[in-house]
Amino acid sequence: MPDEQAPSTPALDLFLSLLNGGQTPGEQLDIVRAFLRQRAAVEVALNGEVGAAAIFVSGGSDDSAANAPDLLMTAPIDTRHDSGRADLSAMAALFADLAQATARLSRAPRLAFLAFEEDAAGAQKSVRAIAVEHPELLKARAILTPSRDGTIERQGVRLLPIATAFKGRAIVELAATGARLNAGHTSTASAAYRLTRALLRLANQGLPLHASPQAKSMFKAMRRRFDAPAYLRALASGKLLAGMALDSLDADDPLAAPCAAALHNTAAPIALTLADPHAPGLIPDQGRALLDCRRLPEQTTSALLLELRACLDDDQLTLTARDELTAACETPPAPILDAIERALIGLSDDLCPLPHWFSAHAPDAAFLARAGAPLVGLPFVGDPNGDSAAQSLWTRALSALSEALPTALDSPSV
Repeated sequence: MPDEQAPSTPALDLFLSLLNGGQTPGEQLDIVRAFLRQRAAVEVALNGEVGAAAIFVSGGSDDSAANAPDLLMTAPIDTRHDSGRADLSAMAALFADLAQATARLSRAPRLAFLAFEEDAAGAQKSVRAIAVEHPELLKARAILTPSRDGTIERQGVRLLPIATAFKGRAIVELAATGARLNAGHTSTASAAYRLTRALLRLANQGLPLHASPQAKSMFKAMRRRFDAPAYLRALASGKLLAGMALDSLDADDPLAAPCAAALHNTAAPIALTLADPHAPGLIPDQGRALLDCRRLPEQTTSALLLELRACLDDDQLTLTARDELTAACETPPAPILDAIERALIGLSDDLCPLPHWFSAHAPDAAFLARAGAPLVGLPFVGDPNGDSAAQSLWTRALSALSEALPTALDSPSV
């Protein structure tokens, strides 16, 4: 429960009572529902049930729409009826610590907490509803969200990607029409052949390289923070040298895939279907493939489609983009990034925090980006649900952050 210096509101008391535990799963679920009812911004239908996305604000005025918070923190919650638990996650515990610590500062920064459904589909629906129907509730100077990126280990160093650049996403459908042939014949005119040839070209050739300023800054940061291989200098230099450096990389190098992803749009096949696949003795005359495409922040979907068209080299394929999600690339306030880095570096000699990593896009981040505030994807130092050593490291990371962030939020530059 909050001490005498901490803000004390019914919402905060309710929130902290949940974190303190001691309740049965049913009682926890009732508290979560009460918490969501009290601070609910919008309710959305999820899988036949009603889920909620809730905004909770602490510090200063309780009018969240009147004054944008300094920091908006997000975390998934689990209120599924069949789970028997209500988990607000470690991010909620960190928020509760910050809510109390900021009360002791000369300028008490405003904090906001966004809780959304834990599963990916629920997260997207909940955060989409907030972004579309109540965008004013996402206004903040910076947004701190859990990152989906894992730790990368190389030569005794563990890189912790602090995600400040998020790729955009689009599902691209490739549609092919070909001759309707007897299965006893083979022909390059069939839809199946046309789609197979296009996907093989995509796998073997890939999409063009883009040496963006954000990627260069990431590679420069890597060189400064650990004994980096020489190719990082080339990666940070320009398009020609970056391409040569990537070509020289060993496929087993754990940095190969992340470095390549930071320099390219990507397209991964996720479905391949043919019309009338069971028609006896006939090769179907129509087919389609779905590509999950991730694009760099400075790239447009139109530019991505042009790249795909050139790579697939088949004018008779139809390309259609849908389910587009926004890319985000705004540098967070330096005091916040510095505080996160200091907290993580102090945990272990082998940890290397690294900002400006191009994160695999999370559905909630896509809609948070619409608010216009810089996003910070907080890396998981260790698996919070893993062994005791990983759990201890994660707990110490959150404790260090709860001590470092309040002073950073007190900075006039935030």
